[in-house]
Formats: sequence, structure tokens, C-alpha cells
Amino acid sequence: MFPYTDYAEKPVKSGFFLPPRRPAALHSGPCALCFCAYFSGVMAGLTLTPEMLEGAYEYLRVSAPFCSWGLPHADHVSFRVMGAKDRFGHFRGRHRRASGDDFSEIAISAGLVKSTDLLLSTMAHEMIHLYQDETGTARGHHNPKFRKLAKRVCRIHGFDPESF
Repeated sequence: MFPYTDYAEKPVKSGFFLPPRRPAALHSGPCALCFCAYFSGVMAGLTLTPEMLEGAYEYLRVSAPFCSWGLPHADHVSFRVMGAKDRFGHFRGRHRRASGDDFSEIAISAGLVKSTDLLLSTMAHEMIHLYQDETGTARGHHNPKFRKLAKRVCRIHGFDPESF
């Protein structure tokens, strides 16, 4: 599956193993595991997909403090990758689909969000907007309630409050 060199595997605290570091010279074509850029020292950045946004949303939704907020499952939120260069993310509150059901939309900029850290912090930011929309406290874009929630999310997840 993954051609190992004689580098030793290193256990991670969670019990999983990181594959050994592989010299770039061993690369012999397309890598199905997408580790090639990492192991050769080149970081191309994320290519966002709606599925990645959904995964980031679900990861955060089941972690503190979001898990106590009663946010909707990802199946009830629309995720969109946008090309905007003027904002990292966008939240749009409940709207009706042609089928008649309500949904909220979270969009993340593929042009600006190029790392997992930035994807998670941007998603967390938009999820606070979603929570405020769901609870009716979304008066004002980044009102005092938003800032209080953001401070808590940043403290728990280690996000930088200044750039959040």
C-alpha cells in the first residue's frame, strides 16, 4: 500500500501511526494516499470541496462548545466552495429550497482558505453565525454575544482570537 523505507514508524498519542518520512527521490508517480507533497517538503495547499466543508462542520459540531448548542446535522446545511477573495467565509440563514424545506448555507473561500487550520477556524466562525441565526440572537453582524461565543470557541480550539 505505502512503500516504507527503513525509517521507523512513530506512534502518535492517539494510537495511530504516522507513516515514516519518505525521501522525495523514492516518488515514482501518482500517490493514491496524497502524501507525496508532504513528504517531499512541498505544501500545495488544500483544494476545498463541499465534502471537506461538511466534514469540518461535523467534526466541530460534535466537539465543545458546539456539541451543546443543538446545531443541525450537516444533512440540513448546504455547503458551498466559493471563489471570493474579499472574505474567508459566508453564512446565509434559513432559506427555502425548491423542494420546500428550509436550509442554511455555509460557504468557504477556496481562494483564501488554503490550510486545515484556516478551514477549521473559518468553519467555526460561520457556525457561530449559524447558532445565532438558529437561536434568534443574530442582531448585528459581530455583536457582543458573537464576540463572547467566539472568545470561548477560540479558547477551546486554540484559534487566534485576533484573526478569528
